[in-house]
Amino acid sequence: MPDQNTDIREILKERGSRYGEFLSHAIITQSLKSVMHETGNWQFKLAQDQRECLDMIAHKIGRILNGDPNYLDSWIDIIGYTQLVINEIEQNERENKANQSFHGRVGESAQSNEDELAF
Repeated sequence: MPDQNTDIREILKERGSRYGEFLSHAIITQSLKSVMHETGNWQFKLAQDQRECLDMIAHKIGRILNGDPNYLDSWIDIIGYTQLVINEIEQNERENKANQSFHGRVGESAQSNEDELAF
């Protein structure tokens, strides 16, 4: 059985060569997140998935700025997180339109019934 400590050291060495020194990455990423978290929209307008998406994008940007900027997966991950939020927004818009359509039909039906009774 392989030594787990050796395996972890190898993984950390490989990640360090790809993403740079962890402490520098942490400083960059936490600085980006701090700016985002201090905005008014962060607490009051952004949904949890949107906040998490932006946190993950900040993490990926930190890796790009601190490590290999040509590592394609970092850029693809940013697109992926963004697409998840887009999917959620589109789903919410579809549900809102369906609800508005339903409520509009119910309101029209009620008005029609009132008109029929008013003769």
